[in-house]
Amino acid sequence: MAISKDLFGILFLIDSFGKLKNRIRLQKLVVVAKYKYKYDFSFDFEKYLHGPYSFDLQIFIDNLIQNKILVEALKNKNEYEYELSQIGSKLLNEMKQEIDEDSLKKLNSAFFECKDLEIPELINLAKKSFGW
Repeated sequence: MAISKDLFGILFLIDSFGKLKNRIRLQKLVVVAKYKYKYDFSFDFEKYLHGPYSFDLQIFIDNLIQNKILVEALKNKNEYEYELSQIGSKLLNEMKQEIDEDSLKKLNSAFFECKDLEIPELINLAKKSFGW
C-alpha cells in the first residue's frame, strides 16, 4: 500500500496527543512539522489571524471527519477536540509498517517540542518556523 504522508502525519500527530484539543493547535503543529522539521506535508500555508493557516489542511481534516477516520467534538464555545476513530487507529497502525524512520523522527520531534506549549507560545513557534 502506498501511504499518504499527509494522512499518516495528521493521524500520527493527533494520536500522539490521544485527544488533540483546539484547531489552532493542530494547524500550528503541522506548520512546525513542515517548516521546522521538514516533514513532507503538502499543505500550503499563508499568513492569517492566529499565525500561519492552511485552508487545504482544514478541508483535509473535514474530509477525515466525514469519512469517520477522525472524531471531532465541540468542547467549549469554540474549542474542538480531535481523536482517531477505530477506523483511523486501524489505518494508522497499518501505515506505521511502511513509513520511513526519517519521517517518524521528524513527526516525533515536532510533537515533543509542541506538546506542552500553550497556544500563544505555539503560535509564536509556528510563525518563527514559517519565517513570519
